[in-house]
Amino acid sequence: MKKLIGWSTTLTLLLVGFAHGQEAPKDLTLSLEDCVKIALEKSNSVVQGKLLRDLQDVGVDQAKAAFLPTLSSGWGNSNTINGPRNASFLDESTGTIVQSVGESTVSGGQSVNANLNMSLFNASDFANLAAARKNYRAQELDLTAREHTAVFLAKRDYYSLLQTMSLLEVQREQVHVSEESLRRAETLNEIGSSPISQVFSAKAVLESERATLILRENAVEIARSQLSFTLGMTPDTRIIPIEVEISVDPVPLSYTKAYEIATRRPALVSDRYQMLGAKDNLRAQRYRQYVPSVRLSGSYGWNLSDGEDFAGFEDLFLRNYRYTVSVNVSVPILNMGTTTGVKRQKIQYLQQLETYEQAKRDLGLDVRSTLLRLEQLRRTVDANEASVVAQEQDFRLQDEAYNFGAGTFLDRQQAQLRLFNARSALVRARYDYQIQIATLEQLIGMPLAEALAQ
Repeated sequence: MKKLIGWSTTLTLLLVGFAHGQEAPKDLTLSLEDCVKIALEKSNSVVQGKLLRDLQDVGVDQAKAAFLPTLSSGWGNSNTINGPRNASFLDESTGTIVQSVGESTVSGGQSVNANLNMSLFNASDFANLAAARKNYRAQELDLTAREHTAVFLAKRDYYSLLQTMSLLEVQREQVHVSEESLRRAETLNEIGSSPISQVFSAKAVLESERATLILRENAVEIARSQLSFTLGMTPDTRIIPIEVEISVDPVPLSYTKAYEIATRRPALVSDRYQMLGAKDNLRAQRYRQYVPSVRLSGSYGWNLSDGEDFAGFEDLFLRNYRYTVSVNVSVPILNMGTTTGVKRQKIQYLQQLETYEQAKRDLGLDVRSTLLRLEQLRRTVDANEASVVAQEQDFRLQDEAYNFGAGTFLDRQQAQLRLFNARSALVRARYDYQIQIATLEQLIGMPLAEALAQ
């Protein structure tokens, strides 16, 4: 019994260990190109876009089906049994009423039928087919727009992760410098060269920077989880990004050219096709209200009673058959339901038209704002690079002055703070510039290099 309990305990520990092993975060080293490919494959928005496209494809087939005939056939076999009935009659010889019971009767038969229905002319069917095709095209373009958005989100979160990691490195260096400053202040205080207040001041600065370090470490993990989520992975997947080369060059793209290219972006063209599809739906409703429709119907029937013999397949066309062919012309005169449908569809069309026009206005504003932010960030990077060089020189001079007794500890601390603030600002501006480049590429619907080549 003890041996059995021991084996059970061992098995339980192994299973628990295996479960913990399964839940352990995975480390994945991915480049920017890898993240883009994964996002295109696993993005929920892209998957939903593919399903919506397939759904619109079914809608096109359904609209085409209105032009095709419908054919149905059937076969039936019936047997009827009528039970005996009581009959009463007057016997003339005796003058009495006589009761009699008849015999039961059995009857049956077989039947074959076929029915054909088709539309010879219905103007609304043509409009519905045109609307279905435009809606399918709109969904195709919407899928492309979703893919562009997935690429943008992958780039944005990838650069954001690199940005937070770079800021973390800057903060670690700042903490290291502050630790050196504290040790120096403690040494100088021990030999009586500086007051105890400098030690407390250096310690306060160090602890404040350690608190900032904790915040930045947490920001890195949050950015890492956000990138994992964007790529369709579990949030605990640890993605290790590969540093990319960042070049902050002017974008030789005018607003006029950028907006002209952006008007061909899939998202905007999708809105246009949705508007045109709503217009075709309005046309279909109006056709139902005013235009006559013509339908053809045909039927075939054949019956065989119980007392007849079936001589073969040719019997279906030699006897007991019935053909019916009819053409029906339907002329709409008054239908309040159709009239209300026209009003509703007209409002929906006007909504789609306004949505399309507003999308163009929003696109113009977004393109203009992005170009202005790019120029602002480019100039900010140049200014921050010059600031970092100047702050490094200032910190070096303040440090030397403090070592030789010509400067104060406060001046050195302030120079150190300005230096690392400038470095952090430079890191933010450089990666924000790359994020804005990705934003511009999403707005114009193509890579920036391709747009510049046009």
